[in-house]
Amino acid sequence: MKNAIKRLISLYPQPWRSRYESEFNALLDDVPPTWGTFFNVFGGAMKMQFKTGRSWKIVSACALAGVIAGVALTWTIPHRYVSTAIIEMGDIGDAKINAVARTILSRAPLTRLIVEADLYRDLRATTPIEEIVERLTQDIRIQRAGGKQFVAVSVVASDAERAQKAAQILAADFLDAKVGTLVDPASLPVSPNGPRLSRNVVIGLLAGVVSGSLFALFAGLKVWKLAAGLGIAGAIAGAAVAFAMPERFASAAVLRYDGSPAGMAQLVAAVTGDASLRDVVQRLQLYPGEAGAERTLREHLHIEPVGNGRAISIRFDDRNRYVAQKVVADVVSRVIDQAVRSRSELRLVELLDPASLPLHPYSPKREMMAGAGFFAGLLCAVLLGVWGRFKRPFPAAAA
Repeated sequence: MKNAIKRLISLYPQPWRSRYESEFNALLDDVPPTWGTFFNVFGGAMKMQFKTGRSWKIVSACALAGVIAGVALTWTIPHRYVSTAIIEMGDIGDAKINAVARTILSRAPLTRLIVEADLYRDLRATTPIEEIVERLTQDIRIQRAGGKQFVAVSVVASDAERAQKAAQILAADFLDAKVGTLVDPASLPVSPNGPRLSRNVVIGLLAGVVSGSLFALFAGLKVWKLAAGLGIAGAIAGAAVAFAMPERFASAAVLRYDGSPAGMAQLVAAVTGDASLRDVVQRLQLYPGEAGAERTLREHLHIEPVGNGRAISIRFDDRNRYVAQKVVADVVSRVIDQAVRSRSELRLVELLDPASLPLHPYSPKREMMAGAGFFAGLLCAVLLGVWGRFKRPFPAAAA
């Protein structure tokens, strides 16, 4: 342990070692060789690397570049406006509100909202409507406000008037469902909610400091070229692995029912039984020639309750997007037919959101895998740099 601690001295900058190495070796001879000492010496080496003039210049330059990039990004990103309407719900429970929200936020009403409020005008000519609807769901917020008896309905748009129009339509949909009264109509935003200059500047500053610190570390270890090469190689390797993996697409649908969860659980158990799944495999010609096709289908079929309300989601993933949609549509029809035939306690099974056609695969996460490969390459460069310092001849003064 003592020899390992002394070898950490080689991680300190050369000017510092030339002046203090002998004294520091003598000091370490009188210090207990513990893990605490090991990490203290290692942390001191990293601090000294960053305190050298060149390191601080690198970090400062990168921080300044990050701030400039944050300012430039703020001026290039389109402004975003938020309009909000407040609805008083009274004593209506979360289950009822969630059920109404699911109905309002299903694809058919959102498609109508896009057209009526003239949202995403520049995208509608080139982008599939399913993808635009998915984006709109991220620009809508429905949440409690000012206590449990109020709900705020907010819409984000690139234009103030369009944001107000969309919020008005959503609020009207809530009122049509007889779940509340409007107490504050949709506002017309007078200033954009984003992008925020201060936030982008802070993010750019932090990114610059981190990038500069990493580069200074690589320069201090004399492995910055190796780090760049291994980082790029790691990113390429991660992307190659991701592209070699088969894509999988997930389709989903949402059903609402009126009755007990136990009754729906029995219904789902009947639909996901071996006989029912075997019929799905045969009708849709799934997994040809594969033994245990029903088991494979069951592994990729997920039927789960949605929130606290009386609703379930039916989700299935497959390598073929159209197969995924067909399986979900088939299972949905089986659930509805089973509810009618069995005469169960479920008084109503209603389709809120039909089986979606997935436009993008949910797996593999190629950007994430490429990023993981990049950082793995950087880590390997640091470890090789530290190892190279350890492998250098041990100074005679440290003997």
